[in-house]
Amino acid sequence: MLHGGPVEAVAVCAERAPILRADTEREFGVHLGRASSRRRNPSPATPTWVSVWLDAHPSGGPGIDDGTHLLRPLLAGDVCLKCHGDPQTFSPELRSKIGQLYPNDKAVGFKAGDLRGVLWASTEE
Repeated sequence: MLHGGPVEAVAVCAERAPILRADTEREFGVHLGRASSRRRNPSPATPTWVSVWLDAHPSGGPGIDDGTHLLRPLLAGDVCLKCHGDPQTFSPELRSKIGQLYPNDKAVGFKAGDLRGVLWASTEE
């Protein structure tokens, strides 16, 4: 966001985040990701245990830390809404970039405080 604003941030999420995820998984021997009931990117697939949590907690709730699974809810804040809020407030460049990188995007329309999704990690596949 600091270097290029929302348009550049969307590109980083699409191109750089998967590389960082894979590098971190290899380095630490864990599986990790982001997930949401309204996804921007359908890949990688959401693990079943994360989907179960999302279905049970549509507005958020306590995370999980059981020694094997770690899950932290992400509530939408002002910065999140720059790319995940009302698309009518997005610049034409941002709408174009999201459409180019994520043609089936469903991760918009959030309001401050909404459950945007979760970050998760697991030592199991």
